[in-house]
Amino acid sequence: MEQFYYWHFAVMLIIGLIAFLLVISTVSHIKVSKTAKRILQTSCIVLLLVGAYSAYGFTKYGDLINKTGGLNAAVRQYKRTFFMMDFPYSATEKSAYSIALIPQVFEKTDLYIAKEKSQDIEYLGKNPQGVYYFKIQDGIYSAGKRWIEFTDKVDQPRRVGKVYYLNDNQFQKIGFNEKSRVMLEKYQIPIQLKNKTSDREIEDQVFENKTTMIQGWISK
Repeated sequence: MEQFYYWHFAVMLIIGLIAFLLVISTVSHIKVSKTAKRILQTSCIVLLLVGAYSAYGFTKYGDLINKTGGLNAAVRQYKRTFFMMDFPYSATEKSAYSIALIPQVFEKTDLYIAKEKSQDIEYLGKNPQGVYYFKIQDGIYSAGKRWIEFTDKVDQPRRVGKVYYLNDNQFQKIGFNEKSRVMLEKYQIPIQLKNKTSDREIEDQVFENKTTMIQGWISK
């Protein structure tokens, strides 16, 4: 796909542009010059061939081209442009995207398979403002209501997320990342703990531990 789009199609664009310019420049001279007529005929044939090849390529690869367009440093190590030129992302971009909660980027490409991951945690309750607190390993963290699910399907509080794995390791050879970080989907809490409240000491501790990356999980 990339060989077609970033190399063959780029060359076809240049050839097509030259042929088009020749058509424009010779069309008014075909009655007085046999050479102009030959150039015009040849240029038209070239344009048809360029159009046919481009149509074939986009019919075959168009869906994948659309899906891999607009990729960023979360998915790939570098940005590929026409003529197969690669421009590595900066360290700042890689760092920023490594902690960005953007599962849709991985889902869009169809190159990744999502697998669920869960981890048992300790639920510490919520405060009157509707902030929920958890202990995860040695740290205390908070989350808003939109991340919370009270359910009778679990007996132990846990966090649930997804990891996106590259479904064909051949794509690693052209810069695609093997897998994503764990992307949080929700905290699941047993329904019987719904009315549990936190205390002030917990709130003071979580202020110092507030982060977008919690033990390797992208959380917000």
